[in-house]
Amino acid sequence: MSSVLKDRNIVLGVTGSIAAYKAAEIVRLLRKRGASVYPLMTQAATHFVHPLTLTSLAAQEVALDLFETKQGRMRHLSLAELADFVLIAPVTANVMGKIAHGIADDLLTTAVMATRAPVVLAPAMDEAMYENPVVQANMRELKSRGMHIIDPVKGQLASGEVGKGRMVEPQKIVDYAEGVLQSRQDFAGKLFMVTAGPTREALDKVRFISSYSSGKMGYALAEEGIDRGARIILISGPSSLLPPPQAEFHSVETALEMKKRVMESFSEVDGVLRAAAV
Repeated sequence: MSSVLKDRNIVLGVTGSIAAYKAAEIVRLLRKRGASVYPLMTQAATHFVHPLTLTSLAAQEVALDLFETKQGRMRHLSLAELADFVLIAPVTANVMGKIAHGIADDLLTTAVMATRAPVVLAPAMDEAMYENPVVQANMRELKSRGMHIIDPVKGQLASGEVGKGRMVEPQKIVDYAEGVLQSRQDFAGKLFMVTAGPTREALDKVRFISSYSSGKMGYALAEEGIDRGARIILISGPSSLLPPPQAEFHSVETALEMKKRVMESFSEVDGVLRAAAV
């Protein structure tokens, strides 16, 4: 049976915890289920696992530097946009605190701030740190914002003591990630129509009446529908935005052209999202 992870782009963040060595197995399991894995490490994580290890397993170069670019784009933006899913395993108390309070001072935290993809965190730390009221408050804050946290388990910790704070095993992390993506496929099998952008009504051969609509709302709705498994018909007035490649795209200019295109497919769709400024 095909996994929901097949052909998905997973950004895997690794932070400075002794549990970072388990990231290698996470990469292997994700790729085994058909995902493309883009590893991203904090500088602290490189003290526990060499970047070459994850580069070799993922067949993608590890991203490390906030200021590096790829194909002319800042790395944190390109990673944030390609991600179908962001998984940070292990995540330290420090990085959770940064994300909870909007601090973006390295490649990982800026990518998290920039992404619209689901984010899953798998904490790993000593029991005393995990039970600290500040850490618990940060975790509640992250959950309230829709982020997923895989609670650590009781076991032997790096300190040699036994307590809660041990990161769950890679198999369970990957199963959890698969479950999150599966739950977002609630529109699978549905066909939606989305209208977007402005229209232009000519006054003469030179002038026209239009609006300042950019089309961003409609295009974002189309992308969200695709992410949740729907097929999308996107009908857009003039816009500088690039339509999602998975959408059936129709470009129009006037309100009458938009109405005609909408009516041609209206009886086929399960719903219409009208975001066009018309």
